[in-house]
Amino acid sequence: MKRIIITSTLIGFVFCTISPGILKAQMSVYKLHSLFVYNFVKNIKWENVGEEFVIGIYGKPEAFSEFDHNFSNKNFNGKKFNIKNISNASDAKSCQIVYLPKTNLNKTKALITALEDQRILVVTEEDLIADGASISFELVGSKLNFIINKSKTDQQGLKVSSSLLALGTVIG
Repeated sequence: MKRIIITSTLIGFVFCTISPGILKAQMSVYKLHSLFVYNFVKNIKWENVGEEFVIGIYGKPEAFSEFDHNFSNKNFNGKKFNIKNISNASDAKSCQIVYLPKTNLNKTKALITALEDQRILVVTEEDLIADGASISFELVGSKLNFIINKSKTDQQGLKVSSSLLALGTVIG
């Protein structure tokens, strides 16, 4: 019995020391993604911006927290950023950008399909360009890269700068 308690305590300790590291690594990925997204904002010509620039985050509280923190003191053309949680296509329709972290793949693909005809830049953590995403992140070796679906952004009426196109992998 004593051995079981000691083993359970050790397992609990290991889990507690590993989990924060995993969470921190995931947070740093979202931090990088949010920095990239900020540069996407600056390098795309936007025509559908109201009083604020809205970025919707689907599904992951860690991603929302990181985006909210990193955009809190920034603005774009004098407009404040509004980072909001979204759970469906209806929530997303007020956004200029929707960020889809890795989550339920079927729901993510359904959301991309539902936003297909909207003037919304859909950015995904995993490569979902073939499923209709505008921009997807990819890891090439140890370097974070992004893929831009040029035909999709053109279809959405988004004018992507040549400097942004030069930094990513362009398809379409």
